[in-house]
Amino acid sequence: MEQPSSLKEIEIILPTITFIVGYLLSNIDKYIDNRKKKSNVRAIFLKELVENYKLLNSCMPTAKNRIPPPPLVSIIFQKLSFSVYDKYLDRLDILKKDELNAIYDSYMIMKNTFNDSTNFLRDVENKSVSHEQTIALATSIINNAESAHEKIEKALSLFKNGERIIQELKPEKGSAIKRFDKIKEMLSKDKNNF
Repeated sequence: MEQPSSLKEIEIILPTITFIVGYLLSNIDKYIDNRKKKSNVRAIFLKELVENYKLLNSCMPTAKNRIPPPPLVSIIFQKLSFSVYDKYLDRLDILKKDELNAIYDSYMIMKNTFNDSTNFLRDVENKSVSHEQTIALATSIINNAESAHEKIEKALSLFKNGERIIQELKPEKGSAIKRFDKIKEMLSKDKNNF
């Protein structure tokens, strides 16, 4: 018995249609997986950037003419985290160009200032360098800290809800400086208790 011609045409076309549908579904899965990976990388970097921003924000002065204490800034830089950046450096390429640049710039200045602050704290403790060298290193740390704060802020602003996070953390700006000043005042008043 002979099949109708439309069935023969369907039998001929069916493998092609199956291939096309399979190919489209595979591409949709890849697209969804890629978006999920981007979202996860963004979320991981956002979390670490927010934590670093909180720390740096606490030692940034609220008044333009105020300089944060270099030892305080140096100690705060010792608390910054680079683990996500170091672990996911090879996955940064899935981010948009502006996100990649902003994250890279903020981490580079943080890492450089971290190294300077380590040297500063060591030099102050050991008194191994001249007073002028200590002042120069302290000045570099303060300038870089301010720049790092700005660069992290720029990177955060590129993330969804980044601007909201920055605004929520504004009241905490300078909080470590205020505590530092209070402790310094307490120590100067009552040296015998400490």
